[in-house]
Amino acid sequence: MLIKKPFKKGNGGIVAPYYKAAGGGAAYTGPGDVVSGAYAWYGLRGYNAAYATGSNPALDIVDQAGANQLTVNILSNGRLDVASISSWVTTNSVSTIKVKRIYDQSGNVRHVNQATLANMPVLNLTGFGSLPAIVFTAANSHNLESSLTVTQAQPITVSMVEKHTANTGDITSNAVTPLAFNTNIRLFAGSGADFAASVNTWHAVQAVANNTSSAGYVDGSSTTGLTAGTNAPSGNTISIGKAVVSNAFDGSLAEAGYWPSGFNGTQAGDMNTNQHGVNGHNF
Repeated sequence: MLIKKPFKKGNGGIVAPYYKAAGGGAAYTGPGDVVSGAYAWYGLRGYNAAYATGSNPALDIVDQAGANQLTVNILSNGRLDVASISSWVTTNSVSTIKVKRIYDQSGNVRHVNQATLANMPVLNLTGFGSLPAIVFTAANSHNLESSLTVTQAQPITVSMVEKHTANTGDITSNAVTPLAFNTNIRLFAGSGADFAASVNTWHAVQAVANNTSSAGYVDGSSTTGLTAGTNAPSGNTISIGKAVVSNAFDGSLAEAGYWPSGFNGTQAGDMNTNQHGVNGHNF
């Protein structure tokens, strides 16, 4: 996932991943509460507790004919408002839910869009167990892209929750990208460095491009000391699913985010725990 302009430095650290709600229970904790400062973040849950108000958007969806557009919000519990989608499906006799836009929940307004109906991925309301997932089909060139461009030096971290098929393809594209590549994720920044991720299985992935000290983390397991190249985005676009090597992404996506920093082992582990946990996708 790539960026428009250099990141304005913040503390870049780990924010305490536990909050107390007014009634004394644990409030929602999102990835932005675990590691702050994402440059762009897209997902079917809330980026952080502050975004989970019930009135902030996650998706724009349309029906199989490209009509009846609906903006779907993140609920105050951090979840996608699936009930409003189900009602919309019934009211409009929707057979296929197409994703027209995924909103950047980081506050940086780097939304990704697709104007061509045939190239819009599909929202499956039970694609991730009982949770929704966005399904990309390579043969249909499913992808979404921002009009904004990115200039950002390494280190860069792309964090995602994904399930890919045996086909090669992109999760995010251009100068720095993790590719779903058969039984691996291939971190590519001018040259490829692979770390294992089985096909047809949901994974929490942290891909860290840091010149000759790159790393990959899959479901809590680390592969360090990778050399993925020294490329860095310079005027590239943010895209999800768009082909950069040979094929578009083939599989399902629950979230993807871009940090203009390199996750260390603690941050990668904390993000993995959050993505797998009850505030995440509970897998």
